[in-house]
Amino acid sequence: MTNIYSGEPELVDPYADVPPPDEEPAQAAPSRLSTIRLSDVQPERVSWLGPGRIPAGKLVTLDGDPSLGKSTLSLAFAAIVTTGGTWPDNTPCAFPGDVILLSAEDGLADTVRPRLDAARADVTRVHAVQGVTLPDGTLRPPTLTDVDELHRLVTETGARLLVVDVLMAYLPSGTDSHKDQDIRRVLSRLSSLADTTGCTVLLLRHLNKAKGGDPMYRLHRLHRLHRHRRCRPRRDARRQGPRRRRSAGARLHKEQPRPRAGSLDIPAHRRRRARGGSC
Repeated sequence: MTNIYSGEPELVDPYADVPPPDEEPAQAAPSRLSTIRLSDVQPERVSWLGPGRIPAGKLVTLDGDPSLGKSTLSLAFAAIVTTGGTWPDNTPCAFPGDVILLSAEDGLADTVRPRLDAARADVTRVHAVQGVTLPDGTLRPPTLTDVDELHRLVTETGARLLVVDVLMAYLPSGTDSHKDQDIRRVLSRLSSLADTTGCTVLLLRHLNKAKGGDPMYRLHRLHRLHRHRRCRPRRDARRQGPRRRRSAGARLHKEQPRPRAGSLDIPAHRRRRARGGSC
């Protein structure tokens, strides 16, 4: 570039905008743990939406096998809350209000509304979430990541009960339902919503297909199904007679790890034999 006044070329520093090498980019402040002294926490009594069963402002799960009436029962709860009716033990509902419904399995017109009418619910106080409106006017299916919108809806309607039917249908994409960390990440925000608004969040869940045992452990899907598949006899063994099935069961028993000597799982006389003693 030439200076038009002096006629001499003008020198331009190509590194004028480059920061000096000794300047380091600003670093973000490190994150810190937030704590509170228990002396600053005021003790509170648990408030009950349904006495002894459904606490107010908490996460509540309703678990059971399919087709046992979980959805019908949750709509009966909604009817009691919307009308301020009485619970099965003749206790009046202490916190009547509106109900928000997330239903992924039943039609609103042919199933949900008839069930609410049969339960004598105040349907003007039941709000069914159909989707999330996008900027172009279309609807996308709601998920449990839409906590901010759910919080706004709970606040606007004064809802006392939020029903999620069923939990698995509203988990966001990318959530592994077999990982506790993923589930806790989703439920922690719902728990905060329930705590700040006083609205009870009722989550409906299906048990897995494993039969027998404590139903509590049928909720851990990956662990229980993995054990069930690993202990399942081979298909050709199941097609044979009783003797063949017994031998298959014996092989499965042998595949399990053998307890070491001295373990509490081994009877006393067998522990003495393992140590070389007499019976």
